[in-house]
Amino acid sequence: MKKIFYFIMIMLLFAGCKKEQQQSGGIYGIVTDKATGEPIRSAGVKLNTGVKTVTGSEGQYEFTDIKAGEYKISVTKTGYAELVDYIIKVEASKTAKGDVQLENLPPALRIINDNRQDINELDFGSETADITRSFNIFNDSPDPLEWQITKTAEWIINISKTEGILQAGKTQSVVVIIDRELLERGENITTIHITSDNGSKQLTLKAANSKKTAILNTLAVTNIATTSAIFNGKIIDEGNPAYTERGFVYSTSLMPTIESTIAKITSPVIADVNFSANVSGLALGQTYYVRAYAINSVGVSYSSNEASFATTMLLPEVETQSCTNIYTTTATLNGNIISNGDPVYTERGFVYGITRNPMTDDYNVVKRTVSGMGTGIFSANITTGLVEGTIYYLRAYAVNQLGTSYGTEVSFVPQSPEYIVLQTAGIMVHKTDISTSTLYWNSANSLCEGSILGGFTGWRLPTRTELATLYSERTAIGGFKTTSSPYYWSSTVVSTSPDFHYTRNFLSGNESSGSSGSGNCYCRCVRSLE
Repeated sequence: MKKIFYFIMIMLLFAGCKKEQQQSGGIYGIVTDKATGEPIRSAGVKLNTGVKTVTGSEGQYEFTDIKAGEYKISVTKTGYAELVDYIIKVEASKTAKGDVQLENLPPALRIINDNRQDINELDFGSETADITRSFNIFNDSPDPLEWQITKTAEWIINISKTEGILQAGKTQSVVVIIDRELLERGENITTIHITSDNGSKQLTLKAANSKKTAILNTLAVTNIATTSAIFNGKIIDEGNPAYTERGFVYSTSLMPTIESTIAKITSPVIADVNFSANVSGLALGQTYYVRAYAINSVGVSYSSNEASFATTMLLPEVETQSCTNIYTTTATLNGNIISNGDPVYTERGFVYGITRNPMTDDYNVVKRTVSGMGTGIFSANITTGLVEGTIYYLRAYAVNQLGTSYGTEVSFVPQSPEYIVLQTAGIMVHKTDISTSTLYWNSANSLCEGSILGGFTGWRLPTRTELATLYSERTAIGGFKTTSSPYYWSSTVVSTSPDFHYTRNFLSGNESSGSSGSGNCYCRCVRSLE
């Protein structure tokens, strides 16, 4: 009887255990970095029942043999935000999947200034005496922070503290000292690294070498003459310390220096950044190369560019103008000096003869010198020696050390004037009509304006008043038409009819008017006395 009782009890216990096992389950999952997706090892995983585990090398964790039901999971890892009360449901005889992601916390290491502002740069500027800067390391985490500083630049000669352990919420001041004598020319930049077991930072250090030579340009050479010129330069940066001497070097070879210059030409040190210097004693026809320079205690600096120039002689430039006052045996010769040449001309005048292109050393020409210097008009009157009706060829000339320059050839023929001078009216008048036939007004006006009778320009149609004078002096002047309504044009417009000009009948003396575009009249040219 007892055996049967024990058997029944064992069977009941076995059935109860089996029923409990059938109600158990498990949880399995992987913990990863939310930003990178990488697995996180050694993270603490805890159930709300108090059961704990840590993640493996692949971020995996597992809880086995737990009752079916709803659980809350919490996950922690240094440097990550804690995951709290992640809910997961476990079913009997099943393993629930519980993958979770942790969000990386900002590094606890901060680099700040005395105002607790984050910084990433220390600028030492360029002042010679300015060699010290400081910054602060701040532990912005709830745990102690182990840190250290590394540097590579030789010009950083001292860092007051290079490693240490910083408690939560504490600050460590660090002083950096530099040696400006070790700086390269210009701006120097380096980085120091602050690393820790909870974040790292880089701090950029800048320091400008306060000592530098000047920077300058060579400008174009001006006032180039036979043996002299003016050199020109410009200071771009005066250097540090400021330059104490500036000037120019020049040579017949490229890129001259103080050691290779023909002569060192200095220029006064004043506030103006543009400077110049005169140079003389240059060789004729030689090409030179010029560079500006400046000197301070650091050394000599030259312009990166150079200017070149060549000394040459220039012939004077002369122009032969038309002869005036041409009569039977006399004439006025006219010329114009456009440029003096280099060196300046020492003689000017005219050469003329009966052969083309006369020159001063021809045996059969006449040379007339004219006193005076400088540019502008010059003239000479010929009162003897001319033969009426002979064609003469004329050229103005000027002489300097380089040689003789000539103007373009012009010709003239001494003969009785082809015009009459009406002194009281202040005009000169052609002796004959400029055309044998009648003309429209525009054609008549163009012919007069193009006339160079007697070597003169400025011919034109007479005004209304001048035309009346021509009529009154028609016999003395001669050559006017007197038959078949011989009307002559004037230049005066009829005020009431702008397309009409006054005309005059040289047979009757009557004044009338004619249409500029359809009227046909004769024309006689006049010019004002000079």
